[in-house]
Amino acid sequence: MGEAVTKPIFGYKGLGIRRFQSGSDLYDSNSETIEEILSERAVLYIQEVLPIERDIRAFVVGNRVAGAIYRYAQNGWITNLSQGGTPERCMLNSEQEEVSILASEVLGTVFAGVDITETDDGFMILEVNGTPSGKGIYDACGVDVTGDIVDHLISISG
Repeated sequence: MGEAVTKPIFGYKGLGIRRFQSGSDLYDSNSETIEEILSERAVLYIQEVLPIERDIRAFVVGNRVAGAIYRYAQNGWITNLSQGGTPERCMLNSEQEEVSILASEVLGTVFAGVDITETDDGFMILEVNGTPSGKGIYDACGVDVTGDIVDHLISISG
């Protein structure tokens, strides 16, 4: 399989994310193999390893982007803020904004953190997080999305 990142289906704060090469955990010699994790959980995400130092988290509320941040990896590959990543304000281009809103809409989320990576060929969506923390966007941009979420929920509840 080469090198891959595995993520639990239901995860948070970057917990349970592992980096494997040919079935062995690269960072923890006492860790489980992919086969052991699959036998315990039955399902997990497998993602190719992308050579990135940062990704983008777009915070979507309803049909608009409330704000976005870059998340810089502390250890060279994992950008989750709770795992040591650091946030910085990001200005999305119109295509990134449109795709973030569409990704959230397709999955039926009221609010979401849409994770994007930039490549030489453009950008791609890594995942859509249905339970994103608003701390990073608040720390980097001063945007408190809780008010946006409440306002949106009131507007759709009629």
